Amino acid sequence: MKGLLKKEFYVFMARGRVVLPVSIIFLICSLQDHANFYFAVFPVILLANGALTTLAYDEHCTWQTYAGVLPISVRMRVYAKYLFSLLLIGGYTAVYAVLRFAWLLLSGSAAVCCGTATALYVMLIGMIVPCVLFPLMFRFGVERGRVFYYIVILAAAVGTSVFSNFTLTDPQAAERAAQSSAYVFAAAALAVGAVLLFLSARLSALLYERRLRAALSV
Repeated sequence: MKGLLKKEFYVFMARGRVVLPVSIIFLICSLQDHANFYFAVFPVILLANGALTTLAYDEHCTWQTYAGVLPISVRMRVYAKYLFSLLLIGGYTAVYAVLRFAWLLLSGSAAVCCGTATALYVMLIGMIVPCVLFPLMFRFGVERGRVFYYIVILAAAVGTSVFSNFTLTDPQAAERAAQSSAYVFAAAALAVGAVLLFLSARLSALLYERRLRAALSV
């Protein structure tokens, strides 16, 4: 698994490193305009799909053929994609949480506790995207599944914009969310997201195994 994660990291840094400066720009914007939830969520959506960038190059370079002669199971290769995506999501969420908390603390905001809940929601959205998208990509491939990618990204963008308009644009709503222990609900939702991510990984492994078997039988 360690070797697979290194391979994912090297490919991502070589082919998908443009995501990092874009994420930093949106992260800075989210601190300046914390009322717009989309600025905080867009980077985690990009990073959550970082494994899809590596999957696209795997298919282009026929990595699955080479990996077939290695002592690495198909499930292990799929789980490595999920784990790499989760590491990117968790890393961004940790950076966002620290910077958001420091920003609210220095600005003297009364809704400091809301920063924790917001960070948990950011990570939750980052986990939901691969839950939905990865099984489709492993089933149909990146090229055939590209339409699903755009649909999921658009749905995530619209959803976060609606969520931002109804909650985070109102400072009083943010304060009420903090007072009502919104972070408890966010933590519970995050636990559910972790379970869904695990089930999604199992489903992706099953679909990918069937797809490779079908390709070999042709």
